[in-house]
Amino acid sequence: MATQLPPLPQASRSGPAGGLGGAAFAGAGATGRSVTGSRLLNRRRISAATSLNPKRHTLRTVAVDNDFATATIAPIPVAYAEFFRLSSSQNSLGLDFSGDEQLLHLTTHALVKSEAALRQRKFDSAVAARHQLAQAFAMRGAWQAALEQHEHAVAAARFGDSRAVLAECLLELGHCQEKIGEIQNAVGSLRELVQMATADVDPSAAPADDAAPSSEALERLADIAIAGQKSLCRLLLAHIQQLWHEANPNDADVHATVARSFEEALGAARACNDTASQRCVYLRLGDFYQDIAQLDAAIENYSRCLELLSDGTPDGSSQMSACLGLSSCYDQQQQYDMAGQYLERLVELSRHQGSHHMTAETCSRLASLHARLGKFDRALLWNEEALGAATLVQDQPELVNKIKARFAVAQSQAMLVDFKR
Repeated sequence: MATQLPPLPQASRSGPAGGLGGAAFAGAGATGRSVTGSRLLNRRRISAATSLNPKRHTLRTVAVDNDFATATIAPIPVAYAEFFRLSSSQNSLGLDFSGDEQLLHLTTHALVKSEAALRQRKFDSAVAARHQLAQAFAMRGAWQAALEQHEHAVAAARFGDSRAVLAECLLELGHCQEKIGEIQNAVGSLRELVQMATADVDPSAAPADDAAPSSEALERLADIAIAGQKSLCRLLLAHIQQLWHEANPNDADVHATVARSFEEALGAARACNDTASQRCVYLRLGDFYQDIAQLDAAIENYSRCLELLSDGTPDGSSQMSACLGLSSCYDQQQQYDMAGQYLERLVELSRHQGSHHMTAETCSRLASLHARLGKFDRALLWNEEALGAATLVQDQPELVNKIKARFAVAQSQAMLVDFKR
């Protein structure tokens, strides 16, 4: 997250008002090699990655050991200013450093490591420091602060030459955005990840002396791309649900937007060969088309969901949902034989799953269906099955009365139809 900083004075051991004081930076002894009067390498790139104010700052002395574990800052402007912003009692990121010496120490040295690495153009090290800090903030429930560190990591990774590192940063950023409810932003991060990770590299675009990515790096990138595609599919479905809940369901533009999002989610699931995600997309597509009364499209997608389960994949929940959707669609189309077939299949599945509530509900639906068709003998048998299953459902005594009432209504409707004839 970019933060525009004002020009800072030269070294001072006292921090800005509201912070924890410059002693947090000066507590560790200098144990490494000093770099005096160092200049920013490639100022434009580094300043963009660290949000450094374009006005020139005078750097004093930086002493860093090999592991960046301790450092004496006098001060490094960006790390110095960011530390006091984070540690201020008035920060809006949910951070509380009071009494947390471990967090204080970690934040100090992670910021030092990040800026020192950027100045040496060691972008992967800067990314690692930011991720370490993001993890520490997330463990303490400060997700907004963690999000800011993930954004810093992405900014640093963009200046490096590793697509795998950038892809991993985008994946972590997307997950953090999802955690705080920024679903649309998370989708954007994962879209970028997938597009970047799956794009072909143009050899002519890289300098001639650049080494080709190793096989390990390519394998790592492929693994991250698969994880990103799975996450993108899941987040697109969450985004669709959010959009559908908030929008006017009769709006044709909303229908088109939802359909495109479903298509993108399905493409992501297919790209990573994730059958479970494909089943989920087809099932949700069936629900969507049934909601907007496009019953043929709903039946097609429910059927595709079941086709992906034909290999014996143990996913009883998806099978039951697809069968229930198909029976409802065929019932609305007055194809009662097909509706009955899927309800009977649903009874078998629910019994196999040990779902007494679903068994009772489905048997009750079958009883009502046969009663509406005037097949009272069959209707009575299914109603008895429904009542028997309902007695096995604990903590829902009203279910038995609900089934009895439903059957009585179906009988009355059937008799009324016969009377009119």
